[in-house]
Amino acid sequence: MVLNKVDLFEDEESQVKVVDFVKENCARILGSEPPVFGIAGRLALNSKLKRAAGDIAAADELWERSQFQQLESYIVNQLTDKKEAAKLKLESPLGVAERFLENYKQAASLGGKITEDDKIVLTEIKDSIEAYEKSVLEALKQKLDKLETILDSVQQKASATSAKVLSGQYIASNIVGVLSKSASIEGELKMAMDIDLDKELKALAEDFGRTLKDKQDAQWNLCSALITQRLNNRGWKQIKLTKPDLTKQVDTLIQSVAADAERSKRNARFDPQVETMVLGQSVAAKAFDIAVATVAVAGGGLLALEVFNAGILDALAFVGTTGGLGYTLGIYPSMMQDQVKLDLDNRADAWKGDLRDEMRELFKDAAVQSNFEMEQALGPYVDAVSVEASKWASVSTRVNQLSNDLSTLRSRINNL
Repeated sequence: MVLNKVDLFEDEESQVKVVDFVKENCARILGSEPPVFGIAGRLALNSKLKRAAGDIAAADELWERSQFQQLESYIVNQLTDKKEAAKLKLESPLGVAERFLENYKQAASLGGKITEDDKIVLTEIKDSIEAYEKSVLEALKQKLDKLETILDSVQQKASATSAKVLSGQYIASNIVGVLSKSASIEGELKMAMDIDLDKELKALAEDFGRTLKDKQDAQWNLCSALITQRLNNRGWKQIKLTKPDLTKQVDTLIQSVAADAERSKRNARFDPQVETMVLGQSVAAKAFDIAVATVAVAGGGLLALEVFNAGILDALAFVGTTGGLGYTLGIYPSMMQDQVKLDLDNRADAWKGDLRDEMRELFKDAAVQSNFEMEQALGPYVDAVSVEASKWASVSTRVNQLSNDLSTLRSRINNL
C-alpha cells in the first residue's frame, strides 16, 4: 500500500496515525497486514530532476523528505523477484477471500444458533402437542366409558326386571297373565330398557366436541404465544398464523353419530326396541314354562282348563308348601333366571362392544382431524424454520469446503 503526499502532514505523528489507520483497515478487509509506504511523490520527482541538473545537495535533501527510498528499495529488491512478486500478487485476493469466508462463517454460526433456538421452540411445541394428543385420547376414553355406563345401566335394569318376572312370587301372583301370554312382561322390560339411544349418543358427541374445542383452544394459546415471540424476534412479519376452527368437524361428528345410530339399528347391533322384543319373548316363554309346571304340580288336571280364576290362586296358596310346588316356584325359576341372564349378558357384550367400537372410530377421527388442523395452523413457522436450518447448514458446509481450498492454496503460495 502506498500513501502519497505525506509532505502535507503537519508533523510525523499525524503521518503515523494515518499509516496505522491504513494498516488496520487493510488487515480487516484483506485478512493480512501488507507493508504501507508513506511517500511524497512530487518531492521525489523534483529530487530526480535536481540530481540530473547537477544540484546534488538539493536533490539529497528533497530525496530524504520524500521518503521514497524505502518504496524504491522494496520494488527493486522484492518485486523484481518473480516468486516474491507472484506471492504479493496472489496473497491480496487470497486474503480478501479468506476474510469474506470468515464473515460468512460467523454469519452461518449465528444463523445456526438462531435456528437452534427455533428448534428448541419446535421441540417444546412437539412435546406440548404430544401431551395434547394424550389428553384428547383420555377424554375419548372417558366419553366411551360414559357410553358403557349408560349401556351397563340398561343391561342391569333389564337383568333385574327379568329376574323379577321369572321369580316364583311374580309367577304365583300373575299366573293368569303369564299363562295367557299377556303383554305385561314385555311392558315391564320396555320400561326397564327405556332409553333414547340417538339422544344419548348425540349428547355424548356434543360433549366430546366441546371438550375437543376447549383442549384445542388451550393448546393453540400456548403454541401461538411461543411462535409469536419467535416471529417477533426474527422479524418474520410475513408469516401469519391462523387459528384452527373445529366447528365444521364437530358438526360432522354429531351428524355421523346420528347416522351411525340409524345404521346400528338397521344392522340390529343395538336397538332398544328390538332388544326389548327379543328379551321379552324369551322371558315370557320361560315364565310360561314355569307357570305350566306350577299349575301341573299344584292342580293336576287344571292344565286342561282354558280359563283360570281366583280359585286356582287359592289352590296354589294352599299347596305352596309341598315339595313339587316348592321346586316349581323356587329352584326352577332360579334356573330360568340364570339362563336369561347368561343370554342377556352375551347379547349385551356383543352390542356394547359393537357400539363402543363404532363410537371410538368416529370420535377418534374427530381427534385426528383436530391434531391435523393444529399442525396445519403451525405449518408456516415450522416450514420457515426447516428452510432456515437447511440454508445455514448448506452455507456452513460450503464455507468449510472453501476454507479448506483456500488453506491449500495459501500453502502452495507460501511454498513458491
